[in-house]
Amino acid sequence: ETPGAADAEKRFQPFRLMAAFGTCHDDITCLDWSPDGQLVAAGSKDLACHVFSGERREGYRAPALAAHRAPLVGAFFSSR
Repeated sequence: ETPGAADAEKRFQPFRLMAAFGTCHDDITCLDWSPDGQLVAAGSKDLACHVFSGERREGYRAPALAAHRAPLVGAFFSSR
């Protein structure tokens, strides 16, 4: 087998937009997925961290953890 032949078999699989969330009011500065992959936390320059659901959930509204004093530089879920 020629070196690099396996690479020739690889195909580009573009990302597909599944959903768009519009509640952050400024640039997003950090992201973290929950350990179970159901939620994503997005911190932004609007001084808030929004917790979005990866799937549509009836009646779910993304909470905003607000009133920070500076733009967020990290958002993390606990593994326990």
